[in-house]
Amino acid sequence: MYCNTDDILTTMSREDLITLTNPDVTTARDIDVVYLNKIINDSSKIIDGYVGSRYNLPFTTVPSIIITICKELTFYSLHTFGNFSDADKAAVIQKRYDKAISMLKEIASGTIVLENVTEKESSEALYRFSSKTQIYTSDYLSKF
Repeated sequence: MYCNTDDILTTMSREDLITLTNPDVTTARDIDVVYLNKIINDSSKIIDGYVGSRYNLPFTTVPSIIITICKELTFYSLHTFGNFSDADKAAVIQKRYDKAISMLKEIASGTIVLENVTEKESSEALYRFSSKTQIYTSDYLSKF
C-alpha cells in the first residue's frame, strides 16, 4: 500500500475520517482501520495498473508523487462510498480525483518521470520477418 492512516489524516480531520469509515457514525469512536486499509489497497492497485506498464513494481522506495496520488484516490473513494451530499465539495473532490488520474496517465506515458525508480526495459519486437520471392507473379498466372 502506498499510504497509511497517518497520510490520510494529512488530508482530513480524524473526526471526518471516523465518519467516513464507519457506517454507523452515531456509535463510532475510532477510525475503521480495516475498511480504510481496504480503500487504500484498492487505490494502490489502481496506481499499479497505470504505472506498472512503465516501471518495475514493487517500488523499493515509493516516490512522494505516488503517495500523494494514493491519498487523493483514497480521499475520493472514502467520499464516494461515505455519506456525502454537499455538491460544491463533491465538485472539488471530483477535480482532485481527475487530476490524480491524469497524473497517473502522464506517468504511464512518460510525460511525468518518477525519480529514483527503475523503468522497465523497452520491449522491442523480438521477431524478424522475412519474405521469399513471390512465385506466382501476374506474368506466371496469365499463362493459365
